[in-house]
Amino acid sequence: IPGLRLLNVIVKKSPDTVLIGNKKVPAEKFVFTGDWKATVWFDNDKQFLKWQYKVKGKKVVVLLDS
Repeated sequence: IPGLRLLNVIVKKSPDTVLIGNKKVPAEKFVFTGDWKATVWFDNDKQFLKWQYKVKGKKVVVLLDS
């Protein structure tokens, strides 16, 4: 498929917490490095909590609504 290429990405997982509203939620943090950089957090049930990445030098954060 034209325009698609395989990316070299390393993922590291670690325990963390995410603040949703005023509540700290236990989470697993996944840090993607290499050709694509981002950080994603999931709760203990593997449900999405937060996603953070940069676009043109600006930090973008997508956070689960409380």
